[in-house]
Amino acid sequence: MTFRKIVSKPTLIFILTSILLLIGIPYGIYGLKLDGGASLGGALILMADFVLFIALLIDRAIVNKIPPKRLSIYEFVFLILCITIYLHSQRKLIVDIENENVEYLLVIENPGNLINNETHLEFPFNKRISTKKSIVIVDKMTKNIDFNINADWNKSYYYNRYEFEKYPKVTFYCKSSLDFKRDMNQNLIDSLMNK
Repeated sequence: MTFRKIVSKPTLIFILTSILLLIGIPYGIYGLKLDGGASLGGALILMADFVLFIALLIDRAIVNKIPPKRLSIYEFVFLILCITIYLHSQRKLIVDIENENVEYLLVIENPGNLINNETHLEFPFNKRISTKKSIVIVDKMTKNIDFNINADWNKSYYYNRYEFEKYPKVTFYCKSSLDFKRDMNQNLIDSLMNK
């Protein structure tokens, strides 16, 4: 296959992978020349370049069977689907705590008998909760939880996830100086919720 034949039928994947390979290969080689753990970044970039090269080869094989414009539409739909799946997997719960005196934050997935906090959707898949309390009840626990608080412990805190019979999914944040972080159990959650 000649170079002219390879580039004669450009598609979306062909253009994107070509640009990314032209940028990625020099950066990957440069990264490999760095000392210590920094060279791992170069190796990761070159591995990503290898995956892009495989995608480029597949694109060039398919373009001989499907017209380039139609293939570009399929590739565009595929890319949008991949980006949507990635963004959905990275969705976050953002909790804005409007009380500076809060010493802990307890996020509980509703087992069915509690009242959820009001959530607001944010683009693309994030949820935001504003509260003055230290306990947040959500319909479904997410792995990524960010919280905003003006108190001094926001920068340094204890964090853990728990599973109990009564409360199947619990995420707990507190000031590093609090004692009850080691004694987290269902009874403690009950007492905190009744405060």
